[in-house]
Amino acid sequence: MLGRHLTYSLAVALLIGAFAVPAMAEDLKVAYVDMERAFTECEAGKTAKGVFTRKLESLTRRIEGEEGQLTRMRDDLEKSASTLSGDARSEKEISYRDKYRNYQRLVKDSQDDLRREDSELTNKIVGTLLQVVEKVGKGGGYTLVLEKKSVLYAAQSIDITDQVIQEMNTRPNPVTVTEKN
Repeated sequence: MLGRHLTYSLAVALLIGAFAVPAMAEDLKVAYVDMERAFTECEAGKTAKGVFTRKLESLTRRIEGEEGQLTRMRDDLEKSASTLSGDARSEKEISYRDKYRNYQRLVKDSQDDLRREDSELTNKIVGTLLQVVEKVGKGGGYTLVLEKKSVLYAAQSIDITDQVIQEMNTRPNPVTVTEKN
């Protein structure tokens, strides 16, 4: 008995759905945006990449300088270990371990700083990009705008990524001037 009710309810739902979907589909206007491309090709994305690259290069130079000092200290310790007194060798070993711990902290802090910087820059741009997508979507009369990564197939004609990039470039750059330097 329960199976018959379930079958009947399902049949009614499918019948109602069969008439409702075509009516909704006529009013549905869909587009998609490649957010990754929009992010990397807009001026704000290019600015953010430059800021991030400069920070990465600066931290890399600093870390490489510390590595060089550590290597020299280790080589010096190895060369002079047999000629140094126990106390002198112990002092050099302690100094090397301290320098190595500081190096490890520098690497960890640098990684954390880069992650934070990347996240901050990305969030600033993505927030503005989402506003732009909404504006372009509304302006184009779209009912639904999807992210390209979640679309299995779509005609190229409904790709509004170029429009989003153009609109994004008319907005003030969310990556501030001080971050550019």
